[in-house]
Amino acid sequence: MQLGADGFLVTDCLLNPNEMDVNEVRHGTLEQFAQWVETLPTCKNPATSIQP
Repeated sequence: MQLGADGFLVTDCLLNPNEMDVNEVRHGTLEQFAQWVETLPTCKNPATSIQP
């Protein structure tokens, strides 16, 4: 995210031993994450030849 990419912290089963302030990042449940993904723009040039 420091490079400008969007991120989303799923908090359903979050372990937070260092007590990170999750209010500094976009966060929510897995259901909220799925809703957020639906709002993302379509990739104009997706990779098509990735080999495993």
